[in-house]
Amino acid sequence: MKLPMMIAIAAAIALPSAASAHTSRAELRRDVRDVHQERHDVRRAERSGNEARIHAERRELRGARRELREDERAFRRQHRRHR
Repeated sequence: MKLPMMIAIAAAIALPSAASAHTSRAELRRDVRDVHQERHDVRRAERSGNEARIHAERRELRGARRELREDERAFRRQHRRHR
C-alpha cells in the first residue's frame, strides 16, 4: 500500500471517534434523566415482586450510573479552566 492511502485510511478510522469525543451538557442531562428513569423502573419492579425483573432493572440502573459517571469525568476533563 502506498503511504498516502495508509494515511487516508488512518484518518478515516480516527476522525469519527475524535468528532464524538466531546461531551456536551445536553448529553449529561440525558444521562441524568436516564438514571432517574432507571430508578423509577427499579421501584416499579420491586413493587411487582418479580425477582428476575428486579435483577434486570438494577443491572440497567448500574449501567446508566456508570455512563453518567464516565461522561461527568469526561466533561470535567474537557471543560476545565486553566489559570
